[in-house]
Amino acid sequence: LNTSGIENDQFRDVFSTAGARQFDVPPAIVPLNIAAVLGTGVANLTETNSPLSARGTLSISDIDSSATFNTGTIVGTYGSLTIATNGAWVFTANSAFDELDPGEVKSEVFTVTSSDGTPTTVNIQITGTQDVALLTSAVANLTETNAVLTTGGTLVVSDLDATDATVLPSSAVGAYGSFQINANGVWSYSSNSALNQLNAGQVVSETFTVKTSDGGSSVVTIVLTGT
Repeated sequence: LNTSGIENDQFRDVFSTAGARQFDVPPAIVPLNIAAVLGTGVANLTETNSPLSARGTLSISDIDSSATFNTGTIVGTYGSLTIATNGAWVFTANSAFDELDPGEVKSEVFTVTSSDGTPTTVNIQITGTQDVALLTSAVANLTETNAVLTTGGTLVVSDLDATDATVLPSSAVGAYGSFQINANGVWSYSSNSALNQLNAGQVVSETFTVKTSDGGSSVVTIVLTGT
């Protein structure tokens, strides 16, 4: 009992042999952190022929700490993410990702934290598209003789996608001859006669279209000059 006759829960009088009062001090109260409530970020990007970027803002609610984010730039496998104190974030890809095949998906997750250490994430997904292959063209200049004319060559495919396109094999009959090409781009042309009907210096031509497996195209042009 204290001097007022009421039990004191916080302090207890203890008398030493010398008659001096001593008091037990209650333990210090350590406040507990209540984690912030954070939103997440998601960006679905489609590959183009230039580096991609995306942006957004993460939500935050914190009842016992400053409602802000720890700022910084995080470098990932496919790009970097920068976040500001208000949760605004920007992702910038580190390449155009032309090597991705159509429908191929690459993703990575960036983890950021609020000022009280609560983590959240921004998820980036990049989906590949079809990069139409480039196919070289060819022009063959032939001079009429007294025999059937022939020529040939090879067209080269250049494809940015990881899976290379191929030449679609084809054959065609033109006004002055026939043309054919195989999947490796090797082509040949043969005139359908000696073309003796051409006058000296008369020039005729015909063009054959070649296509690739991913929708690309090019042409082979044959130019015939009479003698």
